[in-house]
Amino acid sequence: MVDKNKLGSIYTAHITTIFKRSNTVKNPYFTNISTAGGGPLIDLGSHFIDLAWWIMGNPKPISVFTYTSNKLAKYLKANEKTPWKKFTVEDYAFGGIRFEKKKSITFQMSYLLNANRDEKKIEFFGTKGGLLWPDVKLTTIRNNIVNSKSLNSKEKASASVLEIQHFIDSIKKNVNQKPSLKETGFMVKILEALSKSVYKNTEIPL
Repeated sequence: MVDKNKLGSIYTAHITTIFKRSNTVKNPYFTNISTAGGGPLIDLGSHFIDLAWWIMGNPKPISVFTYTSNKLAKYLKANEKTPWKKFTVEDYAFGGIRFEKKKSITFQMSYLLNANRDEKKIEFFGTKGGLLWPDVKLTTIRNNIVNSKSLNSKEKASASVLEIQHFIDSIKKNVNQKPSLKETGFMVKILEALSKSVYKNTEIPL
Protein backbone atom coordinates (compact mmCIF):
# COMPACT_ATOMS: atom_id res chain seq x y z
CA MET A 1 0.00 0.00 0.00
CA VAL A 2 2.75 2.44 0.94
CA ASP A 3 4.91 1.33 -1.98
CA LYS A 4 1.95 1.94 -4.32
CA ASN A 5 1.73 5.53 -3.01
CA LYS A 6 -1.80 5.10 -1.61
CA LEU A 7 -0.94 7.48 1.25
CA GLY A 8 1.03 9.95 -0.83
CA SER A 9 3.92 11.51 1.09
CA ILE A 10 3.72 10.36 4.73
CA TYR A 11 4.71 13.39 6.76
CA THR A 12 3.81 12.35 10.30
CA ALA A 13 2.98 9.31 12.42
CA HIS A 14 1.64 8.98 15.94
CA ILE A 15 2.38 5.96 18.13
CA THR A 16 0.09 5.06 21.02
CA THR A 17 1.16 2.07 23.09
CA ILE A 18 -0.42 2.44 26.50
CA PHE A 19 -1.24 -0.14 29.14
CA LYS A 20 -3.39 0.67 32.17
CA ARG A 21 -1.56 -1.91 34.27
CA SER A 22 0.94 -3.84 32.17
CA ASN A 23 1.89 -7.39 33.18
CA THR A 24 5.45 -6.25 32.53
CA VAL A 25 5.58 -4.57 35.95
CA LYS A 26 5.20 -7.98 37.61
CA ASN A 27 8.69 -8.87 36.43
CA PRO A 28 11.36 -7.17 38.58
CA TYR A 29 13.76 -7.21 35.65
CA PHE A 30 11.65 -4.64 33.80
CA THR A 31 11.08 -2.26 36.73
CA ASN A 32 14.75 -1.94 37.71
CA ILE A 33 16.86 0.54 35.73
CA SER A 34 20.05 -1.44 36.40
CA THR A 35 18.70 -4.54 34.64
CA ALA A 36 16.21 -3.14 32.12
CA GLY A 37 18.08 0.01 31.10
CA GLY A 38 14.77 1.86 30.81
CA GLY A 39 11.00 1.48 30.88
CA PRO A 40 8.45 1.67 28.06
CA LEU A 41 10.57 4.20 26.16
CA ILE A 42 13.21 1.56 25.42
CA ASP A 43 11.17 -1.62 25.81
CA LEU A 44 8.25 -0.56 23.60
CA GLY A 45 9.90 2.27 21.71
CA SER A 46 12.59 0.07 20.19
CA HIS A 47 9.87 -1.87 18.34
CA PHE A 48 7.17 0.66 17.56
CA ILE A 49 9.40 3.60 16.62
CA ASP A 50 11.43 1.30 14.41
CA LEU A 51 8.26 0.07 12.68
CA ALA A 52 6.83 3.56 12.15
CA TRP A 53 10.15 4.89 10.86
CA TRP A 54 10.48 1.98 8.41
CA ILE A 55 6.96 2.41 7.00
CA MET A 56 7.69 6.13 6.52
CA GLY A 57 10.70 5.22 4.39
CA ASN A 58 13.45 5.75 6.97
CA PRO A 59 13.76 9.56 6.68
CA LYS A 60 16.95 11.02 8.13
CA PRO A 61 16.46 12.07 11.79
CA ILE A 62 17.33 15.61 12.87
CA SER A 63 16.49 15.75 16.59
CA VAL A 64 14.48 14.10 19.38
CA PHE A 65 12.84 15.11 22.63
CA THR A 66 11.36 13.02 25.45
CA TYR A 67 9.40 13.49 28.66
CA THR A 68 9.07 10.63 31.14
CA SER A 69 7.45 10.10 34.51
CA ASN A 70 7.06 7.42 37.15
CA LYS A 71 4.73 9.41 39.40
CA LEU A 72 1.95 6.85 39.15
CA ALA A 73 4.27 3.99 40.12
CA LYS A 74 5.35 5.93 43.21
CA TYR A 75 1.75 6.78 44.10
CA LEU A 76 0.60 3.18 43.75
CA LYS A 77 3.52 1.93 45.84
CA ALA A 78 2.56 4.32 48.64
CA ASN A 79 -1.17 3.65 48.51
CA GLU A 80 -1.78 0.14 47.19
CA LYS A 81 -0.33 -3.35 47.24
CA THR A 82 1.92 -3.53 44.19
CA PRO A 83 3.68 -6.48 42.49
CA TRP A 84 7.02 -4.63 42.51
CA LYS A 85 9.49 -3.82 45.26
CA LYS A 86 11.57 -1.37 43.24
CA PHE A 87 10.40 0.81 40.34
CA THR A 88 13.30 2.89 39.06
CA VAL A 89 12.30 3.12 35.39
CA GLU A 90 9.68 5.43 33.91
CA ASP A 91 6.07 4.22 33.80
CA TYR A 92 5.12 6.75 31.07
CA ALA A 93 6.95 8.33 28.15
CA PHE A 94 5.97 10.98 25.62
CA GLY A 95 8.07 12.53 22.91
CA GLY A 96 8.82 13.18 19.29
CA ILE A 97 11.37 12.79 16.52
CA ARG A 98 11.96 15.38 13.80
CA PHE A 99 13.22 14.27 10.38
CA GLU A 100 14.39 15.96 7.22
CA LYS A 101 11.74 17.35 4.83
CA LYS A 102 9.55 18.35 7.82
CA LYS A 103 8.52 14.81 8.74
CA SER A 104 7.90 13.66 12.29
CA ILE A 105 6.95 10.85 14.65
CA THR A 106 5.28 11.48 18.01
CA PHE A 107 4.64 8.84 20.64
CA GLN A 108 3.21 8.04 24.04
CA MET A 109 3.89 4.76 25.84
CA SER A 110 3.15 3.43 29.28
CA TYR A 111 3.37 0.49 31.67
CA LEU A 112 0.96 2.24 34.05
CA LEU A 113 -1.67 4.82 33.18
CA ASN A 114 -5.12 5.69 34.48
CA ALA A 115 -6.63 5.31 31.02
CA ASN A 116 -9.97 3.90 29.97
CA ARG A 117 -8.42 1.05 27.99
CA ASP A 118 -5.18 -0.39 26.70
CA GLU A 119 -4.22 0.80 23.23
CA LYS A 120 -1.64 -0.36 20.72
CA LYS A 121 -1.71 1.49 17.41
CA ILE A 122 0.23 3.61 14.95
CA GLU A 123 -1.51 6.26 12.86
CA PHE A 124 0.15 7.40 9.65
CA PHE A 125 -0.89 10.60 7.89
CA GLY A 126 0.02 11.35 4.29
CA THR A 127 -0.95 13.81 1.58
CA LYS A 128 -3.36 11.34 -0.05
CA GLY A 129 -4.66 9.41 2.95
CA GLY A 130 -4.21 8.05 6.44
CA LEU A 131 -3.45 4.54 7.67
CA LEU A 132 -4.22 2.87 10.99
CA TRP A 133 -1.98 -0.01 12.09
CA PRO A 134 -2.41 -2.89 13.00
CA ASP A 135 -6.04 -2.75 11.75
CA VAL A 136 -4.74 -1.78 8.28
CA LYS A 137 -7.55 0.72 7.77
CA LEU A 138 -7.09 3.25 4.98
CA THR A 139 -8.86 6.62 5.20
CA THR A 140 -9.14 9.07 2.32
CA ILE A 141 -11.05 12.35 2.06
CA ARG A 142 -12.20 13.72 -1.27
CA ASN A 143 -14.34 16.85 -1.52
CA ASN A 144 -14.96 16.62 2.24
CA ILE A 145 -16.31 13.06 1.91
CA VAL A 146 -14.61 10.56 4.23
CA ASN A 147 -13.99 7.05 2.92
CA SER A 148 -12.53 4.39 5.25
CA LYS A 149 -11.93 0.77 4.35
CA SER A 150 -10.17 -2.15 6.01
CA LEU A 151 -7.63 -3.96 3.88
CA ASN A 152 -6.92 -7.66 4.15
CA SER A 153 -3.45 -9.02 3.59
CA LYS A 154 -3.03 -11.96 1.22
CA GLU A 155 -0.01 -13.05 3.25
CA LYS A 156 -0.84 -16.06 5.44
CA ALA A 157 2.40 -16.19 7.43
CA SER A 158 2.79 -13.97 10.50
CA ALA A 159 5.05 -10.91 10.38
CA SER A 160 7.53 -12.49 12.79
CA VAL A 161 7.87 -15.59 10.58
CA LEU A 162 8.38 -13.44 7.49
CA GLU A 163 11.03 -11.42 9.30
CA ILE A 164 12.95 -14.55 10.24
CA GLN A 165 12.65 -15.90 6.69
CA HIS A 166 13.96 -12.62 5.28
CA PHE A 167 16.98 -12.84 7.59
CA ILE A 168 17.65 -16.43 6.47
CA ASP A 169 17.32 -15.43 2.80
CA SER A 170 19.76 -12.56 3.32
CA ILE A 171 22.35 -15.13 4.38
CA LYS A 172 21.61 -18.07 2.09
CA LYS A 173 20.47 -16.21 -1.02
CA ASN A 174 22.48 -13.01 -0.58
CA VAL A 175 19.29 -10.93 -0.48
CA ASN A 176 19.79 -7.32 0.65
CA GLN A 177 18.84 -7.19 4.29
CA LYS A 178 16.14 -4.77 5.44
CA PRO A 179 16.73 -2.70 7.41
CA SER A 180 20.29 -2.08 6.26
CA LEU A 181 23.18 -1.74 8.69
CA LYS A 182 23.13 2.03 8.09
CA GLU A 183 19.43 2.22 8.97
CA THR A 184 19.97 0.04 12.04
CA GLY A 185 22.76 2.37 13.13
CA PHE A 186 20.43 5.37 12.84
CA MET A 187 17.80 3.54 14.93
CA VAL A 188 20.33 2.93 17.70
CA LYS A 189 21.31 6.62 17.62
CA ILE A 190 17.64 7.63 17.87
CA LEU A 191 17.06 5.44 20.93
CA GLU A 192 20.25 6.65 22.61
CA ALA A 193 19.28 10.26 21.93
CA LEU A 194 15.79 9.72 23.37
CA SER A 195 17.32 8.44 26.60
CA LYS A 196 19.79 11.33 26.64
CA SER A 197 16.92 13.79 26.20
CA VAL A 198 15.36 12.48 29.42
CA TYR A 199 18.50 13.11 31.48
CA LYS A 200 19.35 16.42 29.82
CA ASN A 201 15.71 17.58 29.86
CA THR A 202 16.11 19.13 26.42
CA GLU A 203 15.86 18.42 22.70
CA ILE A 204 18.84 16.44 21.42
CA PRO A 205 20.19 17.03 17.89
CA LEU A 206 21.34 14.07 15.77
